[in-house]
Amino acid sequence: TQFVLVSLTHFLLFCAGSPQALGKREDCLQRNGFCAFLKCPSLSLIAGKCSTFQLCCKTIWG
Repeated sequence: TQFVLVSLTHFLLFCAGSPQALGKREDCLQRNGFCAFLKCPSLSLIAGKCSTFQLCCKTIWG
């Protein structure tokens, strides 16, 4: 049962993102960007990464 608990904890941390990813999210917001899951919406461009599954996006208007 301890193995299951450790595995579940690692899985939840992976899904939530690492503390380093939280810093990337803040960097994205400071650069007037926003985080989106897997792809940027239309009329926006990829500006970086927020976490493993989230991209930093910026609108084409800046």
